[in-house]
Amino acid sequence: MRNDVPCSGGIIRRAREEKGLTQARLAEITGISLRTVIAIEHNQRHPTFEVLWKLMRALDISAGHIFNTDEMLYTPEQEPIIREILSCTKDERDIVLATMRCLIRKLREKRL
Repeated sequence: MRNDVPCSGGIIRRAREEKGLTQARLAEITGISLRTVIAIEHNQRHPTFEVLWKLMRALDISAGHIFNTDEMLYTPEQEPIIREILSCTKDERDIVLATMRCLIRKLREKRL
């Protein structure tokens, strides 16, 4: 009996990218097939508990992060922006967010 665990493949993918790992390297580290890693990241397959545990350990992420229902899923159009923000240092992110908030506020003022 398989016990598949529904989870967002996007969470796994973002954690892998933050660690600077390729899908092939993650597969190698965890002993999971590359095909399985790809399928999980594309939400084509849910991992078993055992596979999820291996992924969480390799990516150093908690179960809370995996099962957080408040996880914001973003659209493909937003992905390049989020990828850039995730590649920033904390100080850079703070500056980017402050700048973004200021720009949004200015745009909204113009519309009123």
